[in-house]
Amino acid sequence: MRKLIIPLLLGVCCYTDLNAQSLIFPNAIRYPLTTEMPNSVVYPEEKKSLDGYIRGSAWGGSEKFDYANLFSEASIKGEYVKGFTEGYGFFKGEVRVRNGEFYDENKTELEIREMYVGYKNNTVEVTLGNQNVQWGRGIGSNPTNNISPKNGFILTSNGDDQKMYNLMLRTKVNITPNLEWEVIGIPIYKMNASRVDLLNIPVGAGTDVLPDKSFKNGSFATKLNLNGGPNGASISYFNGYDVTPGVNTGLDASLQPVAFAQPFKKQAFGGDFMFRLAGKSNGKSSDATNDLLISGEIAYSKISNPNNDAYIPQSNLEFSLGLIKQFWDDKKLDNFTMILGYSAKYTPDFIEAVAPTDVTSPTYGLDMANFIQRGIAQGMFGQYKNYVQSLVGIFTKTMMNNKLNLTLISSYGLTAQDYKTNGSSHSYLLSPRVSWNITKELSASGGAFYLRGAGTEVVAPTFNGVFCDLKYNIKLK
Repeated sequence: MRKLIIPLLLGVCCYTDLNAQSLIFPNAIRYPLTTEMPNSVVYPEEKKSLDGYIRGSAWGGSEKFDYANLFSEASIKGEYVKGFTEGYGFFKGEVRVRNGEFYDENKTELEIREMYVGYKNNTVEVTLGNQNVQWGRGIGSNPTNNISPKNGFILTSNGDDQKMYNLMLRTKVNITPNLEWEVIGIPIYKMNASRVDLLNIPVGAGTDVLPDKSFKNGSFATKLNLNGGPNGASISYFNGYDVTPGVNTGLDASLQPVAFAQPFKKQAFGGDFMFRLAGKSNGKSSDATNDLLISGEIAYSKISNPNNDAYIPQSNLEFSLGLIKQFWDDKKLDNFTMILGYSAKYTPDFIEAVAPTDVTSPTYGLDMANFIQRGIAQGMFGQYKNYVQSLVGIFTKTMMNNKLNLTLISSYGLTAQDYKTNGSSHSYLLSPRVSWNITKELSASGGAFYLRGAGTEVVAPTFNGVFCDLKYNIKLK
């Protein structure tokens, strides 16, 4: 009986953990200086910018779809800054319009991404509106990153395209020039995009069950962050609904089995760090290059499950450790970057999903439903054993003075599962990709995505394939 639910395991939300686009770089490396230092509030009295791009993007060649995503897209992004004596006010916004084929459906979509206003001075920064907040310095796993959801079904060569934006109030207080206290309030819950209908599972898609839009169902998060560029550390706390919902099961009006998303509440207590070991200098400059960065992240997630529902994951401790090593050439123009990460999740009160065997029992139907739901939850949240481990390796080489970029992204599930697919009880991922800056405005990219092993058969028929992208950036003002 257990084999009947195997297609539901792991992959129902596999896009949140196994998609290569979320593994490219840890947040602290991709955005090391997103927060301006408090002592640098020196802006012109007025600053305006307006830019955008036009691009064509294709992802396909999978077992299930010749064209999973095939579309053209235009983006307009603007920023306005108005300086004052003691600080400045600002506005940022981005709107995208795309048209094309999305999983055999022709659609035109309007996406409002970041759209917020704010004020900043030497002491405080306040922003209100649609924002995307990425927490965590870990590699391969960011258990403290609980603020913003994502859409794993937007398939492009750029992982940032999967970002989704929450309406939130975000406040930062600068305690010292390098120590900041951040508080975030999210009034309305928004979860990761859910497309059960696109997964390779033997049941239909039901109606998602979402929490009411009320104050009690909002989210709260706070972080104390020591920000020194690459060096840094933080402690954080989150309380609210997890952006990754559970997947419950039931029967529709015609008594056919269906699966649907149903969020759950949790608290997360976490911390992270990153430490830079400067390497020896290369070339004529005395600046240190060939750095080694060491990162780590950990969080304990206390899951709220007052009714002991089987579709909800169990409380767990998750952590990651990583190394980032750069090797520059003697002209300091091109480099080779090697990123290695280890992540693990420990579930102290692990409950094994066991199928009922007594078909004459009056509770057989309920027991079978609980078994299926628990199996789904353990697969998709990486709790199919009490201790689950994985490795991530990312290797990047720049060439032609950073005009050409070659990258290989890989991951491997160290913890074997109780069954095999494609001859393996371990899941693994390989994603080679290349990007080329043809001119200052025009760029091209492409690659492949290959996911195999136990549990991956749920999403592999949709996601596996090749992709390409051609993009032209436009400076409007």
